[in-house]
Amino acid sequence: MAYAVFNENGNLLCYSPHKLEGREHKEIPQGIDLTTHGYIGTYEEGEFKLIQDIEGNTELKTEVFESDLNFQTKEKFEKYCPIHKQINSVINIILNNKNKLKIDNDDLKTLETSFKIKANHEDNIKTYKENENDFIYISIENHQKYISDESEKSWSA
Repeated sequence: MAYAVFNENGNLLCYSPHKLEGREHKEIPQGIDLTTHGYIGTYEEGEFKLIQDIEGNTELKTEVFESDLNFQTKEKFEKYCPIHKQINSVINIILNNKNKLKIDNDDLKTLETSFKIKANHEDNIKTYKENENDFIYISIENHQKYISDESEKSWSA
């Protein structure tokens, strides 16, 4: 089963095998091949049509909303460079260049405390990973894989 996903303005955003939270959806009917059909119109008034039947139709022009681009960029940031990684990177750059920068003592103490917190976090992960007799350590990757596997099971059920 797949879905046509719409933005807050009712325009087609994408096709997806999953329902995306906070978005309107329409189930793609059986027999619709997205290589030969396109969704024309809005959520309220649109329909799937054969592409060959609508060539030259101005409805094929894609509308691009800034809010959709913002949403897509936000999703990429959260997936590929979440805020904690950005902050860690900035802290490392500043600490590696602290002699070249004019940083007052209060700011330097804050940065060094942040660096110590990060190091403590890494030590905790290492400790839990290495003590298999006492802990079952589940990495983010393994947890996400488990969630994904469970989601696929529910789709095929």
